[in-house]
Amino acid sequence: MVLSDLEKLIMRLEHTHTSLSGEEGTEEEFLGDGLGKHRAECVRQTDAVRAAMRHRGELARSAGGLRTPDGIAASAQVRRELRELEHYAVALRKAHDKEK
Repeated sequence: MVLSDLEKLIMRLEHTHTSLSGEEGTEEEFLGDGLGKHRAECVRQTDAVRAAMRHRGELARSAGGLRTPDGIAASAQVRRELRELEHYAVALRKAHDKEK
């Protein structure tokens, strides 16, 4: 998965977060209303994507690049995690649409 794909995923999660909340906020601020759990989870997932990007970069640097066996394994692990997050983002959007 290339960086632009990761950035697009982050933007989608942030858009979901913003559209659910109507504004940016913290997890604690979101827990006070009906969609609070969805909003808080979206914040956590957005943070998880950012952490995965940082982790992939760190692994690639320490492994000598993404084309080494360790770098390829690190990239594969991050891609698996990001696919799970993408599925979550879709489920979150569907849950939000049902509650409207």
